Amino acid sequence: MLDARLLPSGPLAVADGGAFAVRFFDGEGRLVRSVGRRGRGPAEFNGGMQFMDAAGDSIAVWDAGQSRWTL
Repeated sequence: MLDARLLPSGPLAVADGGAFAVRFFDGEGRLVRSVGRRGRGPAEFNGGMQFMDAAGDSIAVWDAGQSRWTL
C-alpha cells in the first residue's frame, strides 16, 4: 500500500502498489471493487501510486512509473 483515502460516500480507496491497482473497501472492510493492473494503457499503472482529492467522489491517482495522473 502506498496511499489510502476515505471517500465522501463512505468507501476506503487503497493504492495497492504490489498489484498496481486501486482497491475499494466498504465500512465492514470487505473488498467492493478493484480498478487497474500493471501496464501502460488506460486504467493501468506502472509505478508508485499516490492519491490526490478530486471533485465529488473521485480521486486522482499519480503513477510515478508513467509520470501521469489518472482520474
